[in-house]
Amino acid sequence: MGRPATADRIDAVQRRMSVAFPADLAASLRRHDGLSAASGCDLPPFYAPSALDDILLDWQVNCRVAGGWDRTFVPFAKAVDGGCRPYEVSAGRSSDIRSKVPATGSFASPTPG
Repeated sequence: MGRPATADRIDAVQRRMSVAFPADLAASLRRHDGLSAASGCDLPPFYAPSALDDILLDWQVNCRVAGGWDRTFVPFAKAVDGGCRPYEVSAGRSSDIRSKVPATGSFASPTPG
């Protein structure tokens, strides 16, 4: 597990992205700043939680090149196939979790529940 991220680092990344992270993501980052691929601890189905630097980098790349990517998406986990798992954070909406399919660049429907 990564070392805890400071509140200042989390705030700085949120400002650069111009989007507030969901409270559960910020709380998780304050406990551990992502996981290494070697940790063997993945989120179902086969996603590894991203560190702050990776969240920002994935967001910047997807804002430039991914069709269908919205600037309010927060990519919080990376898949082994190159896809990502973003929260969709929109004004007046709760956070939805989506899956980015790397082969097509499209997004799966929000996770039920």
